[in-house]
Amino acid sequence: LAQHGRYSRALRAASRFGGDFFARILGDCLDHASEARNFASLKVLERYPAKVPAFEKELFLALGDSGASTIERLRTLAASSEHGPFERMCFRAWIAFLQSERLDIPAMSAASCSEVVQFWAQNEAPEDIRANIKAWSACFGSRHKVFDALTAEAFLKAEFGASHAEVFRSAGHPVIQADLFRLGYLASRGGVYVDADTRPRVGSVQIIDAMTDLDVLTYETSRPKLHIQNAFISAAKGSDFALRCYLEGVCRVRDGSRPVQALAGGYMMTDVLTFNDEPPTQLAISGWFLRNRLIADRSRSYQGGDLDWRVWDANRLK
Repeated sequence: LAQHGRYSRALRAASRFGGDFFARILGDCLDHASEARNFASLKVLERYPAKVPAFEKELFLALGDSGASTIERLRTLAASSEHGPFERMCFRAWIAFLQSERLDIPAMSAASCSEVVQFWAQNEAPEDIRANIKAWSACFGSRHKVFDALTAEAFLKAEFGASHAEVFRSAGHPVIQADLFRLGYLASRGGVYVDADTRPRVGSVQIIDAMTDLDVLTYETSRPKLHIQNAFISAAKGSDFALRCYLEGVCRVRDGSRPVQALAGGYMMTDVLTFNDEPPTQLAISGWFLRNRLIADRSRSYQGGDLDWRVWDANRLK
């Protein structure tokens, strides 16, 4: 219903379930509305003020303004001390997006922006994955890097030593290698990692450019407790949190007795975040807003086959 512009009806149906489910549908409605530039539909916020975090409400009400007043309102929000570094980054990203859209102002120079890194273990990826990688490459040009199993292993060996490369090589499944490599790369070089089964959205470049030198994670909102998603990760060069996650992942992958996501994936990152005596102070975490603005629906052609980690993990744990 939201995809077809029937926002009020979608929200009425979702309100029967309430809670996080309703919040997710509301987020989808707002996302489709803003992407379609249908700002009048954003007035649904006025009907459900208690369901929307204050930051998202301020953002979308600002987008509901017209013309130059939108950018001026966003600039005021970006300069406000009432918002944290992540919220101000999002406001600045929208300013850049709207300016480049309306005034043809280019994005930040490549020298000042993060590299975007992806991984696909095999040399020959499925057709839909190749299309995704090509789309990200078209967005970021020379800042876009793709590693396979061999080049990723060589990178980890050069950066961390032969023992780390051996752990990577013996991981057992390409998705574990992908989980481990992304953390190793970000801990060493910083930048942005995006899964190869995702596609960029309009505005992805501007939002990612605004994240340069920031640690940013997204989380899954449909679960009963916070769960970090690792399909998208931004990390500053020398990020302490990325390094802690990488070293914990190396230990868990070497041991190999946990489910896939608890080895070097989102479950492991959640553990590092929530059970550490000194939680990171420069880490920003966002839910549906950031994830929905950055990446489109994921490709699923590999599911059910040898590359499907869920099938592999279920058989292994039996």
